[in-house]
Amino acid sequence: MTVERIYSPEEFYPLTEGPAGRNYHQIAIAEGQRQVYIAGTVAKNEDGKLVGVGDMATQVKKTAENLGKSLEAAGAEPADVVRADFYTPEVDDYLEEGHHHFVEFLGEENVPPGSILGVTRLADTFAEVAEGEPEDVEPRYLIEIDMIAVVDE
Repeated sequence: MTVERIYSPEEFYPLTEGPAGRNYHQIAIAEGQRQVYIAGTVAKNEDGKLVGVGDMATQVKKTAENLGKSLEAAGAEPADVVRADFYTPEVDDYLEEGHHHFVEFLGEENVPPGSILGVTRLADTFAEVAEGEPEDVEPRYLIEIDMIAVVDE
């Protein structure tokens, strides 16, 4: 599978560089045979309990780890990701404390197009927290990320 990434097309408005440098590419052109869609993923551990309550960096790292497991299960790798969307009730915290961890996970050259969406809250109706995590902090979920990847058969 090949992905051509274009940071910014000619005669386009200048893209803003954030704390992590080039936060994304404006365009990804993927050639492959199989599309992989990964649902919104959060910072749950192997027991299904949330880790990093109140800690954006920890939640982004764990979410990236979980996304890596999903990619692997689909026969894909971070370089195959062609879109990632981010949902967070704390956009500023994500940009300052979390996005660079996502960039590290994919590699700066592989950060795909996507959107960072500020939401009122994430669906944490059944949120159980891992042992040692505070239970009185809201919102519990700080980040949810979904992805699309394209791979060869």
